[in-house]
Amino acid sequence: MKHDWQVGEVLPKAAQAEIDFRKFTEYSMNPSNLNNQGKWKAFDLLGYNVDSVRGRFIATQHIVDQIRFHLERIPAILDDPSQYGMRFSVKIPIIGFNDRKGILVTKWQIDNNKCIPRLITNWLKII
Repeated sequence: MKHDWQVGEVLPKAAQAEIDFRKFTEYSMNPSNLNNQGKWKAFDLLGYNVDSVRGRFIATQHIVDQIRFHLERIPAILDDPSQYGMRFSVKIPIIGFNDRKGILVTKWQIDNNKCIPRLITNWLKII
């Protein structure tokens, strides 16, 4: 499906973007997930409880609320496409439970023959 996105615009169909909580609760925030390369440490530094499933769920809801707020306001960056579809990056400012700040780098994909972006990965940088 062709998209008429242009430089300087927000993520196409940002209001409908799909965010799977497991991208946070089971991957980037989970200290037990050895494949996340320590991404959980940045979330911990922002005051999020990453040590329990419940803590990660609460933290994810807090972060997703911030993503949803900013996603329709911050311009997306077009990344190189994959064989599966168009890809974009959006850098989202995050304020943690302890008021520390970070930038959440989010990567989105609009799958071939689809029109709604979905979150494919994320990592948090402390500022």
